[in-house]
Amino acid sequence: VKNGVGAEYLNDGLLTVSASVKEREYRSSGATEITLTFDSPKTVRGILIYNSYNYESAFSKIAAIQFDLAERPEWYTGGGKGLSCYIKDIGFPKAYKENEKILYSGVPSLATFNEIKVNSITITISDHLGNANTLNIAEIMVLGK
Repeated sequence: VKNGVGAEYLNDGLLTVSASVKEREYRSSGATEITLTFDSPKTVRGILIYNSYNYESAFSKIAAIQFDLAERPEWYTGGGKGLSCYIKDIGFPKAYKENEKILYSGVPSLATFNEIKVNSITITISDHLGNANTLNIAEIMVLGK
């Protein structure tokens, strides 16, 4: 994790949906980069990144998700050292009332794709919905085997 605290809350299985558990969110002072590294390659087909319960600390989109591939998929045409692919500019659903600065809790940004085998996943987030000094993330869920 770069530029944040509370990394242990990123995959603790708890979605923060109220102020009573607000300390159980990952907090960053601005843009952040989170890398999930696996002990052995994992087959992945989707990822959910749950936003903060608080509008002011919520993200407006995911800048990028990069996958460090453990093996070359049939469709892969990249070259160079190492195998990687990425998804850019993943939106956050219109699950908020901007004029009232209200965010509906428990809503993720979601990406699904054909199965890939990965060693790690790096998530980059930089854009806020609100104006807080922190950018918070409630939970990250990786779908696969």
